Amino acid sequence: MSGYPAMLHRTDLKHQAALSKMEDVLARLKALEARASAPRGKSRAKPKGKAKGKA
Repeated sequence: MSGYPAMLHRTDLKHQAALSKMEDVLARLKALEARASAPRGKSRAKPKGKAKGKA
């Protein structure tokens, strides 16, 4: 047992490993959010495919 609240040592180690990666995950998320909210330019290609409603 380890940690507070008490938990299995192996579970506590997994939690610590996940927490150590959170800073990188947060940075990636912020970059994705910035990319998604950026205005789209004319250089972006339109998706290809059949138009809905036409046979």
